[in-house]
Amino acid sequence: HHLHVVGRTFEPLEGGADAAVRLYEYTFNSNRFVLEPPFDKDDSRIDGASIKFSFDISPMRVVVKETKKPFLDWCLGVCALVGGVYTCSGLLTAALENGASAVKRRIGKHA
Repeated sequence: HHLHVVGRTFEPLEGGADAAVRLYEYTFNSNRFVLEPPFDKDDSRIDGASIKFSFDISPMRVVVKETKKPFLDWCLGVCALVGGVYTCSGLLTAALENGASAVKRRIGKHA
């Protein structure tokens, strides 16, 4: 069995480092091995059961700080979203109109 521990600190927007919450995250790993049968006709030894525990405490810490996003960044993101939707709808409309006119031309040639 192996246990890996990493420290984590969350610093909220209000309160700063004084209101920080310290946590520990861990990852646990366990392996199971199937051994050969302990009794052989030629060998009379018996392998006993064994168990091994190990752990690793990481010297590094993950620090998550809550930050405030400026209003101008939010406005820029909304404008980018609106502009992207407008561009994609324009491309889709142009593709549909060109496809429809191509189909009408083919139908007109065969009629």
